[in-house]
This record gives sequence, structure tokens and C-alpha cells, in this order.
Amino acid sequence: MGWKHWHRLALDAASAKAKGRALEAHRSQTLPLSDLPGDEVLLGAGFMQHFSQGAEIFRATWPGHKDAASAPATFDELYSQREDPWEYRSSRYEQRKQQILLASLPRERYGAVLELGCSIGVQSAELARRCATLLAVDASATALAQARDAVASMDHVTLLQATVPEQFPQLEPGSVELVVLSEIGYFLAADELDQVLADSADALAAGGELVLCHWLHPIEGWPLDGEAVHRMASGLGFERIVEHREADFLLEILRKPAGARG
Repeated sequence: MGWKHWHRLALDAASAKAKGRALEAHRSQTLPLSDLPGDEVLLGAGFMQHFSQGAEIFRATWPGHKDAASAPATFDELYSQREDPWEYRSSRYEQRKQQILLASLPRERYGAVLELGCSIGVQSAELARRCATLLAVDASATALAQARDAVASMDHVTLLQATVPEQFPQLEPGSVELVVLSEIGYFLAADELDQVLADSADALAAGGELVLCHWLHPIEGWPLDGEAVHRMASGLGFERIVEHREADFLLEILRKPAGARG
């Protein structure tokens, strides 16, 4: 799955020759520095064989598009400029959307819950009232500083600064009953979202639920939109048990098959 969104570009003869000349010019890496111990060649024949295959393998990052690596700086700056940039505390739209999400959860109580993209913790506090433990994750340290205030009296909540998928929480397979992925999927490149979905599926217990909720309008500066996020999640093969669509957002809850392993 990690190579799903990578590309192979075949080189024409002139490009391959130019590449060879460039490699030969990098003498400090491809030839011994001297006959003395410790001055042996750094990049041996086996390593260099990869570069003579006549093609380039690369991950496409389109001009102007961000990915997970951009998230910490991007959102730290956003939250430093505006304490609540999406108006989670004051917007009727945001409040109503959260109420619909919480009301759509099939169970009144959950064991372990994982929330990815917890922001300033407004939704985290509500989820915490319905579970035994909550691990809430966000890439922005600035946002998490506010989230700590939101859940300050809740000892069963853990906040974690991490950028997924690279820093996806180390969880036992099948140890989580609910994963909430709300308004975060389109802040990842397609290959990153694939990995986050796969890691979430591994963390979920059989019969566990994956919540997805995303804005349906264009997302400027990022490669995906809400429809694409939910379309990719359908590839998990989970049962869709809730679907709520409005002009502005799509909410789905997917259930991991009862016979599936963590």
C-alpha cells in the first residue's frame, strides 16, 4: 500500500546518460577517498545499481499542494492568529454538526476511543463523556494547548501531539472500539490518507466503528476534498451503518466486520 501513489518515470537515453555523468562526478561518494582504513567507498556497487535502472521512482507532490509534513507549521500559525479559526465554540453550523455526529454514534458508551485531529478539544470533551479512555491527537501544539483546558478535569483523556501517518499512535491491534476522523482527511496526501485508514483499521477491534465527517466544498491548497476522503475510506470494505449528507458536509460511520482481526 505504501507504493500505491508513487510513480515510475522511464528515462530516455539522453537523460540516462546525463544522470550517469552526474553520478560519476560525485567522486567523494562513489570512489574510495584513499587506501587508508575508514576511507573506503561510501556507496558501493549494490547501492549504485538502483540508480542505473533507467527510471526514476517518485512520490508526486503537485505544485501548491500541502501534505502531512506541512500540517504542524501550517496549523500552529493558523491557531496563533485566531484562537478558534473554525469557530467550534461559536458557530451554529459547527455546533449542530457535532451534535449530529454524537447522536449518530450507535453506542452510548465505548471503551477505548481514538480521535485524530482533535483541534482545540471541543469535540474531545464530548467524546470523553461517552468512553472509558480517549486518546486525542493533533499535529498542532498550539491547538493542543487549548485542548488541555477543554479536558482538564478528565483524567481518562490523553492528548498527543503527532503528525499522522508517520507518528500514528502505537496501539495494540484491535484495542480500540471507535476511531473518529473528522475534518482531517483532506489535510493529507492520498498515500498518507491510505496509511492512516489502514492504521485505523488495524487499531479497531472487530465490530469497532470508524467515524468520518468532512466538509464537501473545495479545500484550497490541499490535494483531496471531502468526497475523495470518503471514497477512499470505502475501500476498507467496512459496512456503512450511518450515512448523513447535507449540502455542506458528509458524515459516515463504518463498522469493521465482526470476523475481522485487529
